[in-house]
Amino acid sequence: MTDEEAKKLAEEHWAYTEKILGVVATSSVLITQLKTVYILAFIHGIKHGTK
Repeated sequence: MTDEEAKKLAEEHWAYTEKILGVVATSSVLITQLKTVYILAFIHGIKHGTK
């Protein structure tokens, strides 16, 4: 899986996570930071899981 594919998948998972959490204020600093960390961790996990 390429980095671009991993990022796309991570963003799709994040969108699902937001929906489950009922996140409304997606512009808040905390949610923005959480999204960034979530996506980076997801990509990192995919890299280690596929090697």
